[in-house]
Amino acid sequence: VLSLALSSWPRPLLAASLASGCVVLASLPELEEVARLRPHGPLHGICFSPEGGLLAGGCGTEDTFGIVTRRSLGQRFKAVQCWRLPCEQGGPCEELAALPFQGTVHATAFSPSGRLLAAGSEDRTARTFLVDGNFEQVSCLSCPAG
Repeated sequence: VLSLALSSWPRPLLAASLASGCVVLASLPELEEVARLRPHGPLHGICFSPEGGLLAGGCGTEDTFGIVTRRSLGQRFKAVQCWRLPCEQGGPCEELAALPFQGTVHATAFSPSGRLLAAGSEDRTARTFLVDGNFEQVSCLSCPAG
């Protein structure tokens, strides 16, 4: 398990991002699978929007050879992905956005109002996106120290 997130509204859900690359949504407390997402890669830092209708997470991987990690040059998809969750159990999840980054995305968070989505990446940036504006980038903070 790479990342977990909980949502209590409109129904209690657990999202679990697995190293195999899928995200399982399960009802609580039964832990019955509600949906399974197939992101572009294993997701890190998954989060639910405050109203519980959206799920976001960051992806991106590096190639590992023994104890040496080599950064891939464009070979791995590095992005924030966001889905609209089904209103009914068993309904389809709709991918709303795949926002590309230059580095693996490790952190995502929605603002308390749910209007903004923030993401932090190994490309040394923290960016915010307007959820209702087709995920238009609002700001980008460069972090020179990483």
